[in-house]
Amino acid sequence: MHSLFRFRTVVSLVLAMIAFGPASGFAQTDRLPGNRTDDVKQLESRLSEAYIHSDVAVLDSLLAPDYVSVNGKGLVRNRQQILEDFRSGVTRFFSVTDVHKEFRIEGDDTVVVIGNSRVDATDRGGRYTGTFQLLRVWKRDTTGWKAIVSQSFTR
Repeated sequence: MHSLFRFRTVVSLVLAMIAFGPASGFAQTDRLPGNRTDDVKQLESRLSEAYIHSDVAVLDSLLAPDYVSVNGKGLVRNRQQILEDFRSGVTRFFSVTDVHKEFRIEGDDTVVVIGNSRVDATDRGGRYTGTFQLLRVWKRDTTGWKAIVSQSFTR
């Protein structure tokens, strides 16, 4: 229950930042000092590759212990459920193609990713193909960057 509350809180804050932040905020963040944006761009690529190859070890290393996700069909899954879905083959990605991603740095330890990806996948016997809008939050802790929450939905 704590994870769901955290998810709702993070998504509400992110949506408020988007709604009330400056319109050019995302474009400006790529020019901020440091390599946080580059780090998270690489992690986003690793995450997509892990989805395509059902690489549970990589997924395990990139998802925070209390990670929670809402997929394009509204299914809420925690980290352990997601790892088991990939391990068992219940979830399978055939392709993930980023159409556009924007990165917003919040403080020293948080990056918000918003974008569109074309996805071809199966989950629980259903086929999901199309362009999905994505919201993901990455947080850096003592072990490095971890995805803490994500939501995707159809455009």
